[in-house]
Amino acid sequence: VSTVLRGGTVRDETWARRPDVPALLSSTVDQLGSRLLFRGYGLSPQTAPIHAGLLGNDTLVFLDEVHLSQPFSQTLARLGELRSQNSPVGQARWQVVELSATPATNTKHKFPPQPLTSESAGPGLARRLAARKPVELVAVTLPKKNWVQADEKFSLRVAKEAKKTIANDGCDLLGIVVNRVDTARRIRNQFPDSDEIETVLLTGRMRPLDRDDVLQKMGPILEDRATRTPGKKMIVVATQCIEAGADFDFDGLITECASIDALRQRFGRVDRSGDRTADGNPTTSLVMLRGKTAIPDDPIYGPALARTWEWMCQQPSIDFGIEYLGNPPPECISAKSEAPYLSKLHLRSFAQTSPAPVPDHVPARWLHGDRQSDPGVSILWRNELSDLLSPARGIHHEDVSVKSRSDIERRATQRLAFNPPMSLEMIGIPIWAARRWLNGTPTGPLTDLDRGDELEQPEKTGHKTQEPFLLWSGGQATLGTTASLRPGSVVVLGPEAGGLKKRNWDPSATSRVDDVSAEAARQARGRMVVMLTPSDADTASGGALAELEEAAVTTGRLPNENECKSALRAMEDLNDPTTTFKRKARFRHVSAFTQGIEVGLDFVGMSWLRTDNTDSQTNAGLAGTGSSDDRASFTGVAPTLSNHLNGVGEWAYHLALNVGLGAVMAQDLRLAGQLHDIGKADPRFQAWLRGGIGDASEELLAKSATPSQSSARMRAALSQSGYPKGARHELLSLAMVTGHEVLASANDSELVMHLVASHHGYCRPFAPAIVEQPTQEVRVCHKPSEGERREFIAQTDAYSNPVELMTCERFESLTAIYGPHQL
Repeated sequence: VSTVLRGGTVRDETWARRPDVPALLSSTVDQLGSRLLFRGYGLSPQTAPIHAGLLGNDTLVFLDEVHLSQPFSQTLARLGELRSQNSPVGQARWQVVELSATPATNTKHKFPPQPLTSESAGPGLARRLAARKPVELVAVTLPKKNWVQADEKFSLRVAKEAKKTIANDGCDLLGIVVNRVDTARRIRNQFPDSDEIETVLLTGRMRPLDRDDVLQKMGPILEDRATRTPGKKMIVVATQCIEAGADFDFDGLITECASIDALRQRFGRVDRSGDRTADGNPTTSLVMLRGKTAIPDDPIYGPALARTWEWMCQQPSIDFGIEYLGNPPPECISAKSEAPYLSKLHLRSFAQTSPAPVPDHVPARWLHGDRQSDPGVSILWRNELSDLLSPARGIHHEDVSVKSRSDIERRATQRLAFNPPMSLEMIGIPIWAARRWLNGTPTGPLTDLDRGDELEQPEKTGHKTQEPFLLWSGGQATLGTTASLRPGSVVVLGPEAGGLKKRNWDPSATSRVDDVSAEAARQARGRMVVMLTPSDADTASGGALAELEEAAVTTGRLPNENECKSALRAMEDLNDPTTTFKRKARFRHVSAFTQGIEVGLDFVGMSWLRTDNTDSQTNAGLAGTGSSDDRASFTGVAPTLSNHLNGVGEWAYHLALNVGLGAVMAQDLRLAGQLHDIGKADPRFQAWLRGGIGDASEELLAKSATPSQSSARMRAALSQSGYPKGARHELLSLAMVTGHEVLASANDSELVMHLVASHHGYCRPFAPAIVEQPTQEVRVCHKPSEGERREFIAQTDAYSNPVELMTCERFESLTAIYGPHQL
C-alpha cells in the first residue's frame, strides 16, 4: 500500500484497513505527529486511536529535513523511550531515522561516517560538490513605517533585477525565493504572461492538485538540462516551500536574505547537477536585503538573519558552493524551538480520546515547539454547495435559525457524502489567517513556515468572504464560526467565496474558484464522480430525471438504482469530458448525483459498477472502520449477525497472526471479534436495520441493506423502531459478555471486554449514557465458529447506567499494562 497523509484529511485510508500489509506512507509533521499523539487532525475522536495504534507500532519513521523539525524529532525520541517502558505486545519494532544534509553536530551515528569531498565521491556527486555559486549582495532602501509600501518597492526592485538576469543568454531558468507569500504574489504580478518568458508562482499555499498540475507543465524545462527546449525561458517565483523536496536546477537565483541555513537550502537548487560549473559557465546570483541594514530581530528568522548579512558583508567574496562557503558562525543559524518534555502522564492524557480531557493538551506544542505558532486549517471549494451557501439566501452564520441551520447541514452532509473532501483539493493556511479572512479583516503577511508571525497590518481592503461556511468532520457538515475553528479543521466554501488567484492563496481574490473535486476523486479513489445542476440533469437525460422526481413527489417512492441508471444513459453523449461516462470502464466505481431530485429532506444518489470478485460483506465491514456513529451498520448489504461475528473474529485472528502478535493474543482478538456486536440483538435495533419494522421470525442482522447515504430513511427507521436515540449497541454487548462463562477461554478477559466496549472508539475511558425507560431484557443465542451454542442475556439499562460496566477502570489498567499505543 502506498498513500499520502497531508492537508488535514487522509487521502487514502486503505493502509488503515489492512495493518498486516506493508505500507509506505508519505506524510507531513502535523499529520503524522497529531496521529501519534491521539489527536489526528481531520479525524474523529473515535478514529484517532486506530491511527495512533497503527503508526505507533511496527513503524520505521524517516524524518526528512530534520533541521526544520527539531521539536518533532525530540518528541519522536521521547515516544520511543516511553514505548520501551511498557511490556511489548508482539514485535516492538519502532525506530526513527533522521535525514538531513546538515545534521546536528551531536548526532551519534551518521552516514557516511566521514564527510564526502569532490575527491572521494563518484563523478556525478563530485560535480555537485564542486559546483560554484558566486553571490552578489544588494541592499534595497525602503520606507520604514508602512510595510505594504515597503513590500511593493522591494518587489519592484526584485522584479527589475530578475528581468535583467533572465535576459542573459546563459540563463533559461531563474529562481526567485522570498520570505513571504504576499511578496511572492507581488513579484509574480510584475511579469505579464508572454510566449517568450513563462512565469510561475509556487508557494506552500496551493492545492496539491494545482501544484502537481503546475509542476507537470513545467516539466520540460525543469528536467535534465539536456532535454530543455532551446530558447524557452522560465521564472519561478517561490517561498520557503522549495527549500525541501524540490528537485529544481536553476541557472541563477535571486533570493531575499534569510538565515544561513535557509540560504544554503535555497542555493542547493542552483546548478544542482554541477553541469554549468563543469562547462565553465557558473552564473552569479543575488541575495537581497530589505533596507540598508538588517533589523536586529527579524519576525521570521530572528537575529540569525542580521548576523548572516553582517557575516556575508565581512567576506571578500561569497560562494554558496558546498565546498566554498566556509564556516559561518553558529549565530547565523536560525534558532530551533524546543519541544516541551513529553511525560508519561502527558501521553496517558492524550490516550484518552472519548471523551478527551477538558482542558486538553495542544499537540502543536510537541510538533513545533513552544514558539509562537498556529497550526493550520484546510480550505476547499465545492460547486454543489453554491445554492446552500449563496448570499441570496440572506444567511449569516450568527443569524441562522435552528431550522434553517439543520436544513443546510443535512443537505450539505448528504451532498458531500457522495464525494467526501480529499486533501488533493485543499489548501492549508494558519488558523489566525483563516479567522481573519472569514471575518472579512486583513490577514497580514503570511509565510510558509506556519509560525503565526504577524507584522504591521495593511489597511483594511473591505473584502468579505461569503458566509456561511461549513466545517467537515467525521462525515458530517456543520455550519461553522471562526471561533469554532480548531487545528486540522476542514473548511468547505462555495466557489463564489474567492480566495485563490493564479492557483495560490490570495485573500483579496474575489473571482470564482474552480471546483477540482472530480479530478481529486479520479486520482485518489479511481472513481468518476459526476455532479449536475438540475438543468444539466434534465437536459442530459432528455427529461427522464424530471419524470423520476415528479413520480417521487407524487408517490413518495424514491427511484431505485436501475431507474436512475436508465435515466442517466443519455449523459454518455455529453460534450463536457468531466461529465461523460465513456471512460467509466477505467474506474472501479462511478457515481452521479443531482441537486434536482430531492424529496422532502432526502437526497438521491446513483451508483453502479460495483467491483467484481470481492466479498461485499468484508468490504462493508472494513469500510466502516472507525465510524463514530451507527452509520457503520448501514452499508447497503445485510449479512446475518452470526456470520458477521464469526467473520470478524476470523479476520481479527489472522490479522493478529500476520502482524506477529502470537497465537495466544490472536485467540483473544478472535474471541473479541466473535462477541463485539452481540448487543445488536436488541429487537429495536433489529427493527431499525430492517427499515423500522421488527420481525422476530427473521434471522438477526448485523448490517442494514439501507446505505448510509440515505439519511432520511435512517432517521425515519430509527423513529419507527423505538430504539433510543444515542444508545450504543456495544454497551449492551459488554453487558452480555461481562461475567459470562465464555470469557474463561480468554488469556486476558479484561482485554477482550475492553475491545468489545471500544470497537467504535468510545469507552476511552468513559462510556456515553442515555435515558432508557423502561428497561427490557435481551436474549440471544450465538455459536462461535469453534465453540458450542451459548446464550447471552442482558438488561437494556446498560445504555443508561454504564458505570457498572467498569469501562473507565478497565481502560486505565490496560493502558498501564500494555502502553497507550500498544493497547
